[in-house]
Amino acid sequence: MPEKNKKLVISQKLIISLFMGFVGVAVAFALVQAPPKVVEEHNCEDEQPQVMRGTLQDIDLSKAKIVRLQPKELENEDCANAIANSLNKLNAIGELTVDLTKKIVTVQYDSSKVDEAMILAAFATAQHEATILRGSE
Repeated sequence: MPEKNKKLVISQKLIISLFMGFVGVAVAFALVQAPPKVVEEHNCEDEQPQVMRGTLQDIDLSKAKIVRLQPKELENEDCANAIANSLNKLNAIGELTVDLTKKIVTVQYDSSKVDEAMILAAFATAQHEATILRGSE
C-alpha cells in the first residue's frame, strides 16, 4: 500500500474515532441532563387490600356491641392478621373490619363474654397498642 493511502486510512480512522468519542460524550451528557424514566412493573398480586373484613365467630347478635379502635401501628396485612388471630382467641368476636388506609379496626363482639378491656388486651398480645375511638372520630 503506498504511503499516501496509509496516511489517508489513518486519517479516516482518526476522524471516525474522534466522531465516535464526540457522540459518546454527547449521549452521556444528554443522559445526565434528562435521565430515562424507569417504568416500574405493576403486579396486582403485590397490592394489599385497603379494607379487610371477615367473621371470626358466630355470636349472639342480641348481645353484640361494636367498638372502633385505632392501633398505633397498622402498616400492612401482616399486622391486621396478627390482630385478628389474637382477637380470635377470645371466642367472642363476630365481624372484624380493618381499614389499613384510615388505620381503624372495627370489632363486633359478644358483650356477655368479653369487654373493651379484654379487646385492648388482645391487641397488646398481638404487639399492637390501640386506642378506643369514641364519638364521630
